[in-house]
Amino acid sequence: MSSTQAIRIQRLSDKAEMAMDLESDFVLSPCIGVCEVHKRAQVCVGCYRTMEEIARWTSYTLHEKRAIWTQIMARTEQAQYQHF
Repeated sequence: MSSTQAIRIQRLSDKAEMAMDLESDFVLSPCIGVCEVHKRAQVCVGCYRTMEEIARWTSYTLHEKRAIWTQIMARTEQAQYQHF
């Protein structure tokens, strides 16, 4: 894993802690301002969301957003072992 990738994953991890606060009525966007699609994986290399997840983010419910955060963190785990 590159140092750039490690920094991106750490930024996401920090945001994930706040996003998963079940007492909050707001879920932070996973966007970290690094918007580039990985051609093979078809996810953003900054936030690890699919293009559909990015496009529909504002229409998702709190529950759906937290579910996506769970998927994002799983994707970051996978990315650590792949050339992402």
